[in-house]
Amino acid sequence: MIDKFEDVRKNADRLGIKDPLLKKDVLCIGPCPGLWKTYYAACLRSESVRKIEVLDILQYLGMQLPEGTTRKELGEKFEAWVKSANESYNQFLESEQIADLGQVPGVLGEYYTKMADLHLTGSPASERAKTVLQTEGIPVPKGILLYALNPDGVFTRGARGAIFESKLSRPAHPEFLNEVATYAIALERSINKDVDCAIVLYTDFPNGKYVTPEIFPIHDSNVNDVSRNIERFLRLIQISEGQRRQESGIVRRIKHALRGAPKTWKQFLVRPEGLPESDKRTYCPECRFREVCYAEGGEPSGPSATIGRNT
Repeated sequence: MIDKFEDVRKNADRLGIKDPLLKKDVLCIGPCPGLWKTYYAACLRSESVRKIEVLDILQYLGMQLPEGTTRKELGEKFEAWVKSANESYNQFLESEQIADLGQVPGVLGEYYTKMADLHLTGSPASERAKTVLQTEGIPVPKGILLYALNPDGVFTRGARGAIFESKLSRPAHPEFLNEVATYAIALERSINKDVDCAIVLYTDFPNGKYVTPEIFPIHDSNVNDVSRNIERFLRLIQISEGQRRQESGIVRRIKHALRGAPKTWKQFLVRPEGLPESDKRTYCPECRFREVCYAEGGEPSGPSATIGRNT
């Protein structure tokens, strides 16, 4: 897989791209019958395609919320609550004092206290120490061309490593296992241990009454999906280069004069022409780029539309 990243770097050098790094989303995309999802993942910010959903709740997991909290804001709050709880749990693992968890409020406090009781009665100190969670993420190993890796935590002290994630609801979308596989690939290079699972703590959204831990195995098929996504990006580079060459000389010269040579992949990449055939769009309901993709090509059941190229 590192060889494929090297191919990305070589293409960047050949094309004059000064910043060869990729967004993590490019490696994590789920099923799509074309390269449209690869293009959108490389060029669009998540915030630009995320729906703003205002929640009609004032309390979650026993903690108060301001009126008008959005789902995105609640997700960020939950991640922050869990991070603080994990840091308190790390303190407990060192001190063996359950009182260190007294500052963890609400349902999370009850969950972590129960887990601490089980740890004290069922595991020796040497085993408990292996569950210390690193909450600052993973440094990007040399050779992996990504801007950053930001899991909610990583376990590195056991015989094997593991990824930790917190989610408002149980992650069932195809991108999730590709995302944790990306984290696993990087973590394995950092700690020289196998990483074959993700431990996820999620809530019963939208009720907010309890949290549930679950172990998600990371299979070879997920790693293969990540590898194929790099290959898709390399094909997108080729298509973008070809479509740029097809532009009339004067148009290309004007754009070059106004914008200068592309310095990043976002500036260089061209949205592939057309859209997948409607009968092949099986995963669209789960795709966060659905609205922008359909807006540029029309609903599958609607009239066909002519798609222009976005350079």
